[in-house]
Amino acid sequence: MKKNDILTLKIDDFSHDGKGVAHHENITIFVEKGIKGEIADIKIVKVMPKKNMAYGVISELKKKSPQRIKPKCEYKNCGGCQLHHVSYEMETEFKKSVVNAALQRIAKTDVRVEKIIQAPEIYHYRSKVSVPVGKVKNQAVTGFYAAKSHNIIPMDNCIVQPATNDKILEIIRNWIDKYKISVYDESKKQGKIRHVVIRNGDNETMVVLVSRSKRINDIKKLIDSLRSFSKKITSIILNVNKSFHNKILGEQNITLYGKDTIISSISGIKFSLGPDTFFQINKKQTEVLYKEALEMAEVGKDDIIADAYCGVGTLTLFSALRAKKVIGFEINENSVKNAFFNAKTNKISNVEFIAGDVNEKLLSWANEGNKCDVLILDPPRKGATEKFWSAVEKVSPERIVYISCYPSTLARDLGGLKNRGYKPEKIIAVDMFPRTHHIETVTLLKKF
Repeated sequence: MKKNDILTLKIDDFSHDGKGVAHHENITIFVEKGIKGEIADIKIVKVMPKKNMAYGVISELKKKSPQRIKPKCEYKNCGGCQLHHVSYEMETEFKKSVVNAALQRIAKTDVRVEKIIQAPEIYHYRSKVSVPVGKVKNQAVTGFYAAKSHNIIPMDNCIVQPATNDKILEIIRNWIDKYKISVYDESKKQGKIRHVVIRNGDNETMVVLVSRSKRINDIKKLIDSLRSFSKKITSIILNVNKSFHNKILGEQNITLYGKDTIISSISGIKFSLGPDTFFQINKKQTEVLYKEALEMAEVGKDDIIADAYCGVGTLTLFSALRAKKVIGFEINENSVKNAFFNAKTNKISNVEFIAGDVNEKLLSWANEGNKCDVLILDPPRKGATEKFWSAVEKVSPERIVYISCYPSTLARDLGGLKNRGYKPEKIIAVDMFPRTHHIETVTLLKKF
């Protein structure tokens, strides 16, 4: 097999990231936009003989899946969404199968996903978006990166974010062109404007301009244009990121107009969000996720809960409405300040927040003789550490609720928890990210 070969193959399965999977002479071929059950002429675009792998694209469909649909998104090469070409039913079944495969292969457990809760809206659901800025033929472009690259696909609209965001980005592009504002060139490590981050809250919007410099000519012209467009824009912030790495936001925020934060509510609880605040991007499904988590754990009025990786206290405050007391642990000090503010704003007093490394602070809390009935954790994609699980053993909760956005690290951690006396009792999935391959899960573990 070599590059540019065309092979007629049947697509046997999906990969974990939504590609079709075909096989030829003991070589696994990952097929962009392929669907399980289809037969197609596949053009080989990359061969990795040492790994017995190759990548291909469909040059002609011989047998089309009944689950194939016409994508509503017009940008074929955008790496943001992977599943625009399949029905939503197939998308959610695929996501369920990905989690189950990880549970079987990595965790070695018989427990499977009990159900997957579909999203009521599969388009225009994102409450936050981070968009890179570049130039093509000396004109400003915004869009998303092509898959596995930092090449921006210029886009005028994105159907998974609010339509007003498209106009905001157009205003920013026009301002860059009219006033000849420099944009960051990653290869040359020169230029100013890097990203635009837009957050949508309760009838208000925050616009964050990410720049390598805090000095930008004609910035007031942009502020005036954005304010003229919509009164819902209540916060315009300049974030200064002078580094050369791929992290989007820098450490310094300068409020150019309006407030430092915006408010976003879940189940009537108001949360204050800054530029760097972690907050789930699908509000409707977040409420579903949290309700499912607390019902699975059978949280009652006498329970004490420890909430690890608590961010600005979203699940902490949500849990506090049912529990006796909730203690939130979070490494980001700004998030902890917002969490205290959110508790005060919502007049919720049965909460406490502890700032610092979650592994160390949870262990210190346990060493002081504290215990909890329920431990909740919603860690980053890389999952929790061995040090964290050692601290959990010390805290000794009867029930653990593990919220995860990455099936393989969830399965790894569930496998390791067997040796610490916990086994999974129930797993459900909540589709927080329609049209992408990402899936959120909630797992209940109990002592055995």
